[in-house]
Amino acid sequence: MSLETRNNRSLAQATPILQLSGKLDQIVSVNGLMGLYGGWGGAPEILDIMEYWAKLNKSDVKEFLEENQTKVTMYLDSKSNKKVWSYLIENLDHSFPMEDEYKIDTPAIILEFIRKYLQESIYIRICNNCLKKRSDLKRLFYCL
Repeated sequence: MSLETRNNRSLAQATPILQLSGKLDQIVSVNGLMGLYGGWGGAPEILDIMEYWAKLNKSDVKEFLEENQTKVTMYLDSKSNKKVWSYLIENLDHSFPMEDEYKIDTPAIILEFIRKYLQESIYIRICNNCLKKRSDLKRLFYCL
């Protein structure tokens, strides 16, 4: 969430959110960004951003799961399909976490999130071959 987006957040509408963050990320820090470089200055901490979306989505249930190097927080609204999923990966920098190194199957998480929460708003076509070879990201996202 950039400073400009934060200043105009009154225009935001409830929507499903999926956030995967690396605790060691120095480009998009989980602790927020203070410098104005690149227009991102003033960005709050990831936790604050997730709490904002959870509140906007009227989430009334909060679930936690910690496994290996990953802390998962899910904010759920029992009355609607607007969910907020937040993954914080301990030893991850600004990269895409894969199952072999981080024990997290990121493509499968993204697919699950899209299927559960975004199917009403976008058309999805996924070939069976992509589901079998999730590590081939170019092929997987080409089929979305």
